[in-house]
Amino acid sequence: MTEVVPRVLVVAGHDSSGGAGIDVDREALEQVEVEGAFVVSAWTKQDDFGVHDLGAVDPATWLAEARQHLGSGLGAVKLGLLPGTPAVLAARELAAEIDGAVPIVLDPVLGSSSGGRFHDEASLDALRDELLPAGLWWTPNVPELAELTGANPRRLADVPRSRLDAAQSLIEAGATGVVVKGGHGGENPVQDLVLQADAAPTWVEHPRIADAVLRGSGCRFASAMAAQMARGTSPVDAVGRVGIWITRLLLQSLGQR
Repeated sequence: MTEVVPRVLVVAGHDSSGGAGIDVDREALEQVEVEGAFVVSAWTKQDDFGVHDLGAVDPATWLAEARQHLGSGLGAVKLGLLPGTPAVLAARELAAEIDGAVPIVLDPVLGSSSGGRFHDEASLDALRDELLPAGLWWTPNVPELAELTGANPRRLADVPRSRLDAAQSLIEAGATGVVVKGGHGGENPVQDLVLQADAAPTWVEHPRIADAVLRGSGCRFASAMAAQMARGTSPVDAVGRVGIWITRLLLQSLGQR
C-alpha cells in the first residue's frame, strides 16, 4: 500500500543569504520526509551582519496563494516571518479558515539572529492581540518569550522554571500550546519547555553544544515540529525529535558528528 505523504504549508520570509527562512524550512521538511508548499511573505535582504531590507509581500497576494494549498492532504501549517501588522492580520484570517483542522506552528521571528528587527511595537501588539486567540502552537526562544510576555529576560535565561509562568500567560491568552526553546538560556543541558492547555508541563532536555552557531535554527525548529505533527507525532515527541536533529546540526557546524 502506497504511503500517503502529508503536506505542510509554510508561510515565511526568504533570506537572501540562504541562512534562514524558506531555504532552511525546506531542509527541515525534507529531513522529516513530508511534502512542502512554500509561500513567501517577505523577500528579505540580510547577511551575517544584519537585515538590510524587509521586502514585505502584499499580504493579500500571499494569503491568496496560501489558500490554494488548503484542503485534502494538508497535515500542518508553519507560520514564520510576518512582516508588519497587515501580515499578522492576514495570518489570523488564514488560521480562522483552517479553524483547527490541522495544527498551526508559529515561529514568532521578532528579529534576526544577525541583528535587526522584524516587528515594531504596533505589529508586536498585533501578534499578541490577533494571533494568541487564534489557537496556534508558539515556539519562542527565551528573549522572544520575554518580549511577548513582559517577563524579566535575565530571570527567564537564568531560571528555567520561571519560563513556566510566562508560557502559561500565553496559554491563558489563547495559545493551544507553547514550546519555549532553551538555547538562549544558561542551563546545561538545554531544557525545552512544552506546555499545552489542560496538560502538565514537560521538559525536554538535550545537550548544550558550546560555541556552536547556527543561523535559522528557529526556522528549522518550527518547520520540523510542524512536519512531525503532520505525521501524527505528539507535540512532546516532536520536540524531542527536533531537538536531536538541531543538536546534530550544531555539532556539524563545529566539524563534529
